Amino acid sequence: MPKIITYISLLISILILLLFIFFQNDKDETVKINPDKETILYVFGHGFNKSGKIVRMDDDKVVKESKLYRENLNALKSRGNRHYLWSGHNKKLVEIDSSLNLKEKTNKKDDILFFDKKEDIEVIAYNIDTTKTTVEIKDGNQKITKNFPPLVVKSLITDKKIYLYSDNMINNLAAVYVYDREKENFEEITLHHINASEMKLVNDKLVLTTENELTVINTTTKDVKYYPLKNHQLLLNISDINKEMYITYAEEGQLGVMKVSEQGNVKLDRSMPFRYYDSKVVGNKLYAIDIDEDKKLEYTMNIIDIEQWKVIKKYRIPHQENNLTDFEVINKASNE
Repeated sequence: MPKIITYISLLISILILLLFIFFQNDKDETVKINPDKETILYVFGHGFNKSGKIVRMDDDKVVKESKLYRENLNALKSRGNRHYLWSGHNKKLVEIDSSLNLKEKTNKKDDILFFDKKEDIEVIAYNIDTTKTTVEIKDGNQKITKNFPPLVVKSLITDKKIYLYSDNMINNLAAVYVYDREKENFEEITLHHINASEMKLVNDKLVLTTENELTVINTTTKDVKYYPLKNHQLLLNISDINKEMYITYAEEGQLGVMKVSEQGNVKLDRSMPFRYYDSKVVGNKLYAIDIDEDKKLEYTMNIIDIEQWKVIKKYRIPHQENNLTDFEVINKASNE
């Protein structure tokens, strides 16, 4: 009898072990990134509503979704397999993995305007009040904190410098603040147009898109040139493909792209019907979301080859009770 009990106990132990391995493998499959699929994280939230959600999709399939830890988190930044969530309405910075599991939650000193990270460099901007924005830079073991006029709204981290873009609400001017990582000092470049959609380095020039104008800054001399692109009102993303600059735009039910020289000459201009909501560039692809407001805010992801200006993949994003507030492409399919 004792031998029978021991045998049964052994079988039960083996069964439990097999079940554990099965579910662990199933969990690992969620974490794995398939190089042939577009893996995108979508964040859903609404103002001060704390019932937000983050959804991971591999192509048109939902792999996993998770509530946002009862916090109002609506902005997302991905760097490799590390993903960071925050909101301008609170002081929390949350790190998750690609399986949407909580890795770390940090309470910051003030409301976060934006967060950026590249390797061992972190940039955090805090919304202090209407008179200043505090920016905290962690560069390896160095930590720099500096106050700027409001509002510093985006950053660009490079090997030698960190660029901060500010829309100054006090004097209705914009500025780029350049932090030299070697000299550990800041330099200000004043701009005459506000509301830049994007800031990117193209052929060693710092390029910004505003409502109907291209701003090009020589990063060596700090000279600023403005090139009106009056045919289009809302300039969006900047992409550098084979040393050619492409600018996307949205207007009156259209989404378009221009091939533009550094002198503002338009070499090419194409468009397609589109109800624009949001977009990001990764490599030679534009990830653009259109919206159908007549169907309870239905969103559709369109993956567009920028050079050929054609949709290579398109799918519906499953409906959620809250608005789509941000998204990040964490894997760009390699089979296209």
